[in-house]
Amino acid sequence: GAGSRLTSGMTGGCVAMFLWQSPNPVFKAVFNDHPVEAVAINDDGSMIAAAIPDSLMVMDRSGQELWSYDIEDIGYPRSLDFDVSGDFLVASVDAGVGNRSRGRVLLFDGHSGGLIWIDNPASHGVPEAQIIRKIQISNDSRWLMAAAISADLPGMTNVIVYDLLSPTSSVPHYVSEIFSGNYSIDADLALDSENFIINASTWLEYHDLSKPETKEKEPLWEVDGGGYWALSCRSAVSSDGAIAAFHSASIDDVSGYARVYNCSDGTELFSMETSFFAPELDVSADGTRVAISESNLQDTYSNGRVLIWDRQINDIFCELRTFGPVNLSETGDILFTGSGRDDELTWSQPSFYLLMDNEAPMCDILDPSTGSTATSKLEMSGTAADIDSDLVKVEISYPGGLVSAAPQDNNLENWRTTLDLSTVE
Repeated sequence: GAGSRLTSGMTGGCVAMFLWQSPNPVFKAVFNDHPVEAVAINDDGSMIAAAIPDSLMVMDRSGQELWSYDIEDIGYPRSLDFDVSGDFLVASVDAGVGNRSRGRVLLFDGHSGGLIWIDNPASHGVPEAQIIRKIQISNDSRWLMAAAISADLPGMTNVIVYDLLSPTSSVPHYVSEIFSGNYSIDADLALDSENFIINASTWLEYHDLSKPETKEKEPLWEVDGGGYWALSCRSAVSSDGAIAAFHSASIDDVSGYARVYNCSDGTELFSMETSFFAPELDVSADGTRVAISESNLQDTYSNGRVLIWDRQINDIFCELRTFGPVNLSETGDILFTGSGRDDELTWSQPSFYLLMDNEAPMCDILDPSTGSTATSKLEMSGTAADIDSDLVKVEISYPGGLVSAAPQDNNLENWRTTLDLSTVE
């Protein structure tokens, strides 16, 4: 996402950009018979990148192509990322099963499309059969982090870090030791902090980006978040490196855990058991909220939910009937979901949700007006509203007690009641 804009890639061969205020895309680009493997957007939404099996393409916000690059002879695209300004675009490419040195990292000039360098991490000690699964550039445009997984041994992973300010930026700043996570791994870079997390199954480690003196670099902290084999997992860290979270599904049964940690010392802030497969997760850039998404793969996506953890209350703030990939805005007040179903279990379009703090309900007395007089009974009417939920009841407080109001035309937003003045103290 970029501010109020977000791109969405779909395997049907479509890339679209939305503003959160409207369900209608600002533009939609269709690639006939070509699945979209990855999308990226720069910070001001002026450039959108898409990867299809044989090429990379960058478009402006109107959908006009700015440049493209043929990667058919290099391999199959896996992931993309812009730096904040759009000066750099990085892509990871899989050279294919016939090539033992599979992973490739490509760095482009984001504006012109010129290839700055291409690196084969296997030449720097990364196991040959690694596939670059995820790639990110820090907000200061200095650090490039790639998370690689083994095609031979599921769950084996490395983190590769490049320093883009170095005169030899194509040579990794360092390559981590191998992490083992059974069948699931993930990693995430703190975009405004020189830190990253790596999640192998339910094991979470928090590292800084300093170059280690030896290959076996010690994490700043590490935790075992469950002690079970995870079928799949997702992890994320806030841009300032203050809050980290992971969400994993157990390989043994239909359950798992979502956990949130304070990155200053690895203290667990929140934990909950989850009930479905297909975990997804995102942490807002400022660390105030975490979106926890899960869906039931065994029932053809017919059930799922997104839970929003709020840092201020250290608990679940709200639950939404949707699921799929999730993306929170920088301050956690807007949520984008990439797929899902509505309450009638029919397929819905990608959706934005405005996540507001709970506002107090409002109630006004319209009649009688100030200065009116009455003897034994006082007829009263007014309006009420609750922008967060449905109105359940309206009560009027007076010296001596409470009186409940009745709805007008079956609507509590317009209410009426009669006050017996003999009960007024």
